[in-house]
Amino acid sequence: MQLNHCHMVVWIRSVSQIYWMYVKKYNLWKVKNKLRTCKIEKDDCLLFYVVGTCCFKGIYQVISDWHNSISHDWLGPNNEKDEFNYQIKLKPLFLGEVNYLKLLPNLKFIVRKKSPGIYLQSNPSGVSNFGNPLEKVDYELIKKGMNKVSNIDTLTNTE
Repeated sequence: MQLNHCHMVVWIRSVSQIYWMYVKKYNLWKVKNKLRTCKIEKDDCLLFYVVGTCCFKGIYQVISDWHNSISHDWLGPNNEKDEFNYQIKLKPLFLGEVNYLKLLPNLKFIVRKKSPGIYLQSNPSGVSNFGNPLEKVDYELIKKGMNKVSNIDTLTNTE
């Protein structure tokens, strides 16, 4: 079963606002340890949920395999240097602000509606939803609230 624009798998990735800024600026995703590279593969899609905004803000396709990070210049939430050892290149597909609380009654992956936040927490593998991929019906519902990124918008700004 192929999702529009994505190979097979869509992962939710919860990020801070500063890391969301890096994703948009560089079209990269970086992680600190190898364990966080085990689920996400080339051609998968990442659906970014930005902590503190109650919103999904972008869908990106993974366009490279994991490789050693060229530079370790991302700053952490407190402006401290963080060492991110692995990275993948991303291509933006859809951007927008989709409030997940408004979609909550219709989202199938959130089974326990009284505790929706637990589904957006990262697990040790780095992805949310208890390490499970997003189902097509939820992907399509969230994607509907976003705008498709044109080819002109996808020129990457990589390190």
